[in-house]
Amino acid sequence: MRRTAWFSVVVLLSASAPCRAEWRIAAFAGGVHTSPADLRVTDAATALDVTFPGTTYDSESLDGPIYYGYRVGRSLYRDRLFIEGELIHAKVVATFGDVATGFGHVGGRAAAGIPAASLVQHFAMSHGLNFILVNAAWRQSIHPRVAAVGRAGIGPILPHAETEIAGERREDYQWAGSGLQAAGGIEICLWRGLQAVIEYKFTRARPRLETASGEADLTTRSHHVAVGASWTFGRR
Repeated sequence: MRRTAWFSVVVLLSASAPCRAEWRIAAFAGGVHTSPADLRVTDAATALDVTFPGTTYDSESLDGPIYYGYRVGRSLYRDRLFIEGELIHAKVVATFGDVATGFGHVGGRAAAGIPAASLVQHFAMSHGLNFILVNAAWRQSIHPRVAAVGRAGIGPILPHAETEIAGERREDYQWAGSGLQAAGGIEICLWRGLQAVIEYKFTRARPRLETASGEADLTTRSHHVAVGASWTFGRR
């Protein structure tokens, strides 16, 4: 059985022509891990400025709406250099735990050991920390049916912020700064223009969100594993 499996792989990789084309579209799903990051909450009207250091975050990647992304790219040079537009729908949900505390100023007075639950009842971007990116991608064939791809991108972020600070709630989409990504992966040509895509991504963003009566901000550093499919067309 093992020999049969290896033989099938060899046949698949040896068959017919590579997936080369002028245009490529892709869609993918997967999972994300966001590193702990300080969360800062401010409100000028009440002289509030509190930081919760090392706040942890869940991605809830498999909870609806799931983690997903898609992109479209056009070849600029010999099916190697591409310019792309890409959307990544990731999620960030703060999980303070029972012992999370912060420090800063409340009512203009310095304070420490401030329980997170007393100030931040909810902080999430569960309908997406959405990256809208322009990428440059380089595609290098390593086998007639396998290519390695590296890409870098930058663009605005459009998170859907859900916050409840000091009992005041706000939910909406907000243009909240910019983000970037660096990514690498492989494409395996399966049949004609259809390819399997496996990719690692690193993204960084600093969303600055408006709350009901102030602001909240953090710096996200996230590791993504994405699996999907792409389709090529406009064959040269």
